Amino acid sequence: MYIYIWFLIITIIIAVATCAVIFKRRNIKGAKAMLSLMGAVTFWSATYICEILSNSAGAKIFWYSTEYFAIATVPFFWLFFALQYADFDKIIINKKINLFLIVPIITIILVWTNKYHNLMIGDILNTIGTQIPVVIKSNGTWFWVNMIYSYLLIGAGSVILVFSGFKLPSLYIKQRIVLIIAISFPVIGSILYIFKLNPIAPFDLTPVVCLLSGVLLTYSLFKLKIFQLAPIARDFIFNTINDGVLVFDNGGKIIDANQSLQTAIGFQISEVIGQDIGEFLNHRNINIDLNLNQSPPGKNKVPANLIEKNKEEVILELFISANQKSHPEKHFFSLRNVPIKKNDNILLGHMIIFHDVTESRIYEQSLSGSKKKIEDLNKISHELSMCDKEEQVYSKTAFAIEQITDFSLCSFFINDDGNIKNKFNSHPIIEKLTGNEVFPNKIIYNFFENGKPILLEISNLAEVSPEFQARFPEISSILGIPISDIGIVLLFNGKNLLQNDENIRLCILLLEHTAESLKRVWLQETLKEQALRDPLTGVYNRRYFNQLVEKEIERSKRYGYLIMLIMTDVNRFKEINDKFGHQVGDKVLQGVGKVLESQIRKFDTVIRYGGDEFLIVLPEINGKNTDNFIIRIREAISYWNKETRLVDFDIGLSIGFSYWDPALNESIDKTLYYADMKMYEDKNKNRK
Repeated sequence: MYIYIWFLIITIIIAVATCAVIFKRRNIKGAKAMLSLMGAVTFWSATYICEILSNSAGAKIFWYSTEYFAIATVPFFWLFFALQYADFDKIIINKKINLFLIVPIITIILVWTNKYHNLMIGDILNTIGTQIPVVIKSNGTWFWVNMIYSYLLIGAGSVILVFSGFKLPSLYIKQRIVLIIAISFPVIGSILYIFKLNPIAPFDLTPVVCLLSGVLLTYSLFKLKIFQLAPIARDFIFNTINDGVLVFDNGGKIIDANQSLQTAIGFQISEVIGQDIGEFLNHRNINIDLNLNQSPPGKNKVPANLIEKNKEEVILELFISANQKSHPEKHFFSLRNVPIKKNDNILLGHMIIFHDVTESRIYEQSLSGSKKKIEDLNKISHELSMCDKEEQVYSKTAFAIEQITDFSLCSFFINDDGNIKNKFNSHPIIEKLTGNEVFPNKIIYNFFENGKPILLEISNLAEVSPEFQARFPEISSILGIPISDIGIVLLFNGKNLLQNDENIRLCILLLEHTAESLKRVWLQETLKEQALRDPLTGVYNRRYFNQLVEKEIERSKRYGYLIMLIMTDVNRFKEINDKFGHQVGDKVLQGVGKVLESQIRKFDTVIRYGGDEFLIVLPEINGKNTDNFIIRIREAISYWNKETRLVDFDIGLSIGFSYWDPALNESIDKTLYYADMKMYEDKNKNRK
């Protein structure tokens, strides 16, 4: 049976190697739970080897009990991983997941106190005098309770992965299938051992078959890239935008498409995953310049006859049936190819955006004498799709309203959690008008809540005072048009102009494009902000500091002011983690971050520099009152200590600071070094 021990050793090696790979990607959702799972498997195999090699019954029972630290928690870690990987975070965030640890904790306690109750091990039957002595044990009542509970957790985790995978492309489904197969091997081995069907009895087959699980997990890490392609926020990003999106990799293979595109063109995602992009486009007579000249050598490219160069956009005409019985209707889409690149400018693939411009095309054909306006509307809709700033969207829309409809004055209002806020005015006179008490907010809220275009004459509005009419005589009517479900635009002009139905229809159509562009810009800004924020504390991260300091140095050189860098470190933080746990340590870091942000000016910045270190960047400093500022920080931390009482001793900060002087022109790294050294001097003083 020594060969069996070698299998266990191989299992440990593979598990440790898998853990090492996962550790490098530990910040990806689900990675830490899988790391805990593989760590438990490693511990189980190692302690089982110790049990086998022990010569006395007492030693074997000791190692058998030690194994339960892993045996009892492996199912919990599997469920934890499934919930994280499948984006079911509510249970984890609300800490309800901890309830599932109750039975494993009871099991571990019972196995170590078994001699008093025999609930885990009924009797030690006999010892077989084999090449390696083995103690045969009968199973107590709680053993079966724990076994059933463990299988329920493993089954629940597997079901979560299966059902959450139904709505995802085949690549994600393959990930989950591989994971479920990997976990099934230890389950089968455990069943064979418990019910005495084990072909290598009396040894437990379970740790050995973990070798197969390790191979599968290694395959999933390198081949399926399990922690690189996790569908984080996929539903939100894909399904809150009305534009169709088709994604293909560098080799020209389709890897994803959102529901809007599937509905618009009429196909199922399962039909096109892995299909060549050229074949997909050619089959539907779609011509677009995919600009694939950056693809690596040897990769598939779209056939040359599919490429049509157009500096502005490509308009696609398709006949689409709502269902099998209905006649096909003509639809128009504006197509745009967007390269997908990593931060280091490496091309990963492409994304084709299908923007439905059917209504604008229909208006173009139906509105007599409006050809120029429709051309402008098509052009502005494409320009809006290229905007990457919120201000640009408002500005271009306001300009388009004036060009297309002759409305020279407009004001944009956006719903911000129930508050209707003025975001943009096309002319200073509008800012004075909407911000004046003679024009009540009630009118704006009424426009928004109605949800439909409304044309009102100023003379008929009881809410508007005579003072308003006297100060703004050129405003005779107000037209309010919803911007989808996100806000409203108010148009101000003469009565005859506002009653033009054609102008109203054009504005409605234009604002639909405006709403889509705003949603896209907000989403992009949110994702950029998340990339520059520390997810634990909410303060900016080190990546943001690298961007910030370059700008501040340029301004410092231009205006000749100092930049102050304050480096802080939480005292006794390792002791906090060791004594009170990492959750308390996380709360300490979150609290310190909030306290520091509460003490700085609007244009100062708090950075989580690393671990328990925070960096404060203070531009436009004259070098005075530094000591008072540091005293204020210490007092704020002291007050926060008394309010929260997270630990049983006062949490303090070690603080060091230095100035970057444009006159000296030293590197910012040297200034950071000086601040760091002073912080460590302060830390040494605090230890005395």
